[in-house]
Amino acid sequence: MSSLVVLRFIRGHGMGAALVTRLVAVKTHNVLLAVVVGWISVLGLRWLQENR
Repeated sequence: MSSLVVLRFIRGHGMGAALVTRLVAVKTHNVLLAVVVGWISVLGLRWLQENR
């Protein structure tokens, strides 16, 4: 179940967010935390792209 959540998140977002999400999921074994951290990285990347 948890790997499906991470894979769905990875498929819908960029490679940087995918790597962060997978790393957090593997290290902490907490999928919810991994998805939250992944969303924060997605929002940060979008903000950086808009403010170049």
